[in-house]
Amino acid sequence: MASLGDMAKMMSRYKDIQKGIGELKEQLPQMEFTSEGAKKLVSVTVGGDFTIRKVTIVPGGTADRFELEQDMVMALNTALNNAKQEIASRMKEMTGGIELPGFF
Repeated sequence: MASLGDMAKMMSRYKDIQKGIGELKEQLPQMEFTSEGAKKLVSVTVGGDFTIRKVTIVPGGTADRFELEQDMVMALNTALNNAKQEIASRMKEMTGGIELPGFF
């Protein structure tokens, strides 16, 4: 059975985690993740809040429509995955490895 001291430590840790989550949520819109497609025909930037910020198509590319679409999908998926991994890493660090439901 946990002592009152242990319970107080757990409650303090919970408050720290809760504060950290609030701060992280405020930081998400400022984070940016950029990626290119495999053929480097497209570059995309997404935010930590999973919004698409910028799409750049390399001028003078010789790709057909299918190649361009494939490169864009790859660039978007990579940038979004990088954002997800960074947020998960920060959450893991903040919680000491405790996984919280609803997060990555």
